[in-house]
Amino acid sequence: MKINQNIPALQTLTTLNKTNRAQTDSMQRLSSGLRINGSKDDPAGMAIAKKMSAQVDSLQQANRNSLDGISLIQTAEGALNEVHDIARRMRELAIMSATDTYVDEDRKKIQLEIDELVKEIDRIGAETEFNGINVLDGQYEILESAGFEFAQTVTDGGVATTYALTISAPSPGDSIVIDGVTISFYDSTLGVPASADDIDISGDWQTAIAYQSYPNYTGRVVDGEIVLTAIDLGTDLNDTDPVGDATGAITATSRMTAYGINDGAISQYEVKLGDDDPIVGQGFTIDGIAFEYYDSSDGEYMGTAQPLDINGDILEQLQQYNFDNITVSASATDGYDITITAKASGADGDYIIMHNGGSSPREVFIQSGASANQLTLINLASANSEALGLTSRTWQNGYTDYLLIEDTVEDDINTNRYGVSLLNIDDANNAIGIIDNAIAEVSAQRAYMGAMQNRLEYTVKNLGVTVENATSSLSRIQDTDMAEEMAEFTKNNILTQAATSMMAQANQLPQQVFQLLQG
Repeated sequence: MKINQNIPALQTLTTLNKTNRAQTDSMQRLSSGLRINGSKDDPAGMAIAKKMSAQVDSLQQANRNSLDGISLIQTAEGALNEVHDIARRMRELAIMSATDTYVDEDRKKIQLEIDELVKEIDRIGAETEFNGINVLDGQYEILESAGFEFAQTVTDGGVATTYALTISAPSPGDSIVIDGVTISFYDSTLGVPASADDIDISGDWQTAIAYQSYPNYTGRVVDGEIVLTAIDLGTDLNDTDPVGDATGAITATSRMTAYGINDGAISQYEVKLGDDDPIVGQGFTIDGIAFEYYDSSDGEYMGTAQPLDINGDILEQLQQYNFDNITVSASATDGYDITITAKASGADGDYIIMHNGGSSPREVFIQSGASANQLTLINLASANSEALGLTSRTWQNGYTDYLLIEDTVEDDINTNRYGVSLLNIDDANNAIGIIDNAIAEVSAQRAYMGAMQNRLEYTVKNLGVTVENATSSLSRIQDTDMAEEMAEFTKNNILTQAATSMMAQANQLPQQVFQLLQG
């Protein structure tokens, strides 16, 4: 028997300490619900669990991002619903204006509503926002190309060249040349005419001028102006001012109110892309698609429009693009670069959205995954009046001869716009086609947004399933089995009590030596 070292007590203490540590671990697992509370519990499991926890958190945020994307689309689509309703009303007004039971004065009243409806479409496009992001007005404006111009040369049914003449009140003895015909004036209260063809200024001299026998035009008086319409359809008179020399105090000015266009089944346009070499940042819009020049030697194109590399052949690049409504070929007309031909025969080809400059579509990237660059792209095309073809930067057939929207800001961006016209029957019939194209464009945008919304809803569902499965895997690695752990805790609790009792017994062993010494 030894008293310096109580080996049974030391052995019991070792067991008690081990049982205490196991009981402490069990209490921590039971209180936290986690099998791994520190790296010592399971170093490899800890690393995997933390990585999976980060993935679950990221997936949940990606889910919220996708829901935000759905909200953004719903905001844009709701605004386009109002644009749809406005366009329907505009078409109703165009049908109203296209009937002969209304006179031009009535059409002016109809035009007032059309103008305000176009402005409202622009307001909706400019002010519809989601979290400060404009969703219907494009991402940025593409600068206009100096010298860009186009002319429609063929249309279904053709168009006659039309001029409006403003002539000052003549005096006796004055004369003026119109379409090669010399017209002289006299005053019947002062004497007789020098010729039977002279016009009496004391009578309705404007009507008399309008109904002269002209070789190329027929005339009429509209709102105090003499309107000359070419007898033949086509482009022959587009560059010839019908007003010639005048003598005396009489003055006359003319303005073209309709470009002559040749008759043909398929519409064609001649386009001049610019005066000089293309400049980076400038561009144009053809068939509703915005194109922007860039320099490939400076790196990749970073914009959101369709890129045109100034180092390559512009015509070839345009021909590679798959337009919905047109084809592009080299122009055989002096002064023009390309010829645009409508794919569809008939009036559909008369309403191609084309103008200088443009508005690039807005790109919204939704981080819809848990890893870098797992993005869903939403393209939000501009839905203002110009993008829908309801206004034009340059005057052309079917648009008002006055600026509906005037550029009041001194910058490089031209915001002058002519609006769609219902001021006469021809314009009203043109407007029906223009508005139909606008309705089709809005419908296409809404269809795209609906498709994207459905896609994101499936994304949300998939992310939910992924989160569920990842969380289940994380739980198997990290969470404790409460029943199993409770059984372990009970076992350790009993062992602790037993070890404590045995420790007391072991500490009594040296007392036996004391009794032996007393013996």
